[in-house]
Amino acid sequence: MENLLKLKVKIMSEKGFLEQLNEKEGKPESFQPEHFEKVKKSNLKYYLIGLLVVVGVLGVFYMLNRPVVMIDMVGMNENDVNLWAKNNEIQLIYTDLYSETVEAGKVISQSIMEKTNINKGDIVELSVSRGIDPDKVILLPLFDNFWSKSAIVAWIEENHISNYQFISVVDEAADEDTLLEYSVESESADTFKRSDRIVFNIAVQPVKTIITMSDLLNLSQSQAENWALTNGVETIIKTAYSNSVDKGKVMSQDILAGSNIESGSAIVLVISKGPAIKIVDFQTMTIAEAKQWATQNNVQLISETKYHMTIPTNKIISQSISAGTWVASGSKIQLIYSLGNRLAIADFVNLPLSQLESFVSDQNGLGAKLKLSITYQYSNVTSINRIVYVEHRDTKINIDSEIEVIVSLGGLVKMPDLSLLESMEAEYLALEVIKTCESSGLTCKIIYVTTEELDLANKVIYQSVEPDMYISDSTLVEVHITKLND
Repeated sequence: MENLLKLKVKIMSEKGFLEQLNEKEGKPESFQPEHFEKVKKSNLKYYLIGLLVVVGVLGVFYMLNRPVVMIDMVGMNENDVNLWAKNNEIQLIYTDLYSETVEAGKVISQSIMEKTNINKGDIVELSVSRGIDPDKVILLPLFDNFWSKSAIVAWIEENHISNYQFISVVDEAADEDTLLEYSVESESADTFKRSDRIVFNIAVQPVKTIITMSDLLNLSQSQAENWALTNGVETIIKTAYSNSVDKGKVMSQDILAGSNIESGSAIVLVISKGPAIKIVDFQTMTIAEAKQWATQNNVQLISETKYHMTIPTNKIISQSISAGTWVASGSKIQLIYSLGNRLAIADFVNLPLSQLESFVSDQNGLGAKLKLSITYQYSNVTSINRIVYVEHRDTKINIDSEIEVIVSLGGLVKMPDLSLLESMEAEYLALEVIKTCESSGLTCKIIYVTTEELDLANKVIYQSVEPDMYISDSTLVEVHITKLND
């Protein structure tokens, strides 16, 4: 037992077996000391989540603030343009223009080019066609006997002439369907407007054939004219407003479709001028009611006021278009309302005469027919050209009255004898003259006259108003003082 204990102690005191083994060369790796490393936890997924959130926020911000790409609106109608502007939150400003090429109601031009990036809320200016200009001056060609009716029709269509008429005139000497003569309503061919009436006399031969009348309703005027030309039928064109037939199309014909007629016969075609407004009698309306009616019916109301001897205040004197007349939408009508037959005259005393004259002129422009009877007198109280007295001040008078007015000539003062003033120096004498004039209520102008003689120097030798004369205090007196020539 004792030997075993000693052996155990010896083993414990010496290096451990594994330690000794590791110190030997060529020891296996499995017996090397063990090393432990802490495994770090990955944060990649948190980075990805954060990145997705940022991308999402930026995406929402872009969707809310992304620019609007401008489209090409030229040729679009107003409804489509308004819908696009509403969807893209763009403001539109319209300007109406006549156009020879763009159909009414469609866009002619835009202030911002297509494919341009703009922001919501931006303003885009659009020019919109009102159609052709009816008052445009059209250059008339040299119409002669070489013009055929078909060539004239082509010219009419090309220039959008609407108020025209073809009259067939039997002329055996002339070629069929050639122009004999024409006439216009304008003062001269140089001032012919598109809306002026023009009449063409077309040669036809006396040959008669039986023709079955076609249904021309809802055809365009040119289509109806071509049918008439082809069949040798004379056309009489009239125009009328219509709420059901499109502008420029046939709304009625005086010969029923299916009827037999002879060539050379005349047919009356009524061409639609489009929708119309029937003018009412404004005598029964108040001013507010008239404005409301005009707004509801798209009529431009122009109201004026004038004095009238018999029609009470705020009642209609006249309307430019008679009640019952049909007019196109957007037409202008002028209403003149009465101011009555009396007007108030303010207190013009001490005011300039020009102020009263301006008031009278303004009232006469409204039909007051006032007249001024003006007299002038001196006044030491009222300045020159100001009113001393006016008849009917602060009261009302009848129109077509005469108003008496007294206007001041200024104060009346006595002219002193300035030659009595003396001084050793011309400049001091001038001061004495000015002082004397001012004390007399006058304004004097000094002019120096040089002299070579000492005895004649420093004297008043001339005054433009004789001494002791009574003159207006507004008179400018010229005074000459001699001065020794240095």
